[in-house]
Amino acid sequence: MGKYLFVLAMIFALAIYVAIQDQRAATKSAEQRTPPANPTISTEAHDNHSQKDAHNAKWNSPRWYKLFAWPEGITTWAIILTLLAVAEQARESAKATKAVRDSIPHQKNAADAALLNAQAVINSERPWVMVQTEVLPQQNSAKALFKLKAFNYGKSPAHILNCKGPKAELIEGGQTLPIPPEYGVWDWDKTFLAPKDGIPLGDLIDPWQVYKAGLGRIIEEGRSISKDSFIVVYGLIEYSDGIAPKTYKTAFCYSLKRELPSDMGGTLIPCGPPEYNAYT
Repeated sequence: MGKYLFVLAMIFALAIYVAIQDQRAATKSAEQRTPPANPTISTEAHDNHSQKDAHNAKWNSPRWYKLFAWPEGITTWAIILTLLAVAEQARESAKATKAVRDSIPHQKNAADAALLNAQAVINSERPWVMVQTEVLPQQNSAKALFKLKAFNYGKSPAHILNCKGPKAELIEGGQTLPIPPEYGVWDWDKTFLAPKDGIPLGDLIDPWQVYKAGLGRIIEEGRSISKDSFIVVYGLIEYSDGIAPKTYKTAFCYSLKRELPSDMGGTLIPCGPPEYNAYT
């Protein structure tokens, strides 16, 4: 914009200069046309002389004067400067548009980073309800009971909305758990769970009772039990933080294993497809 103001100032100065020169030429021509004191000079000769002087005055003016004369020259320059200013503005607008377009990926990266940071803060402060297992040895060392507990590992209270399970079943060899999981009906009402606190999930699991119930069903169907049969315990917990409408889920699935000689009553280890162990 500064260069256009400079050019405009120069044109204005030259226009004033040309106007002054035209005024001087006009004054000089008027003086030359003044009738002399001698009345013997004819009017016709005086008119011819005046026309000649005016023609000579106009002819002797530099040609570049026309570029700054009023109104033709100044109007032309005004149009030229206007077009140049419009072109310059269009170039600046194009540069600004390109800068905005080039900054979009950076803005998206910054927004993604801010979202990840916000999510990290939320995850660090939200409730995290997971399942703990505990083995309860019995007088008969070959048997044990299992206690499952929902434990809040998070920093804020958890509002348990629903809980299905734990559900214990005998799965025959060669069979798999159904997908999607079939948890049955909800077993709980809403429950409050403080941070770093836990509550039992249902009754104690007695693997021997589960095995006998499954064996009885197989015998009723006239079949024999496979050596590869195993016991699974699974369920689903739904909870929230009590503030946001979002609902979190924790699915759990364990199988009874006796991998070590010391595991007389067995242990519960995670098993099953991802759908049975997913959490949000």
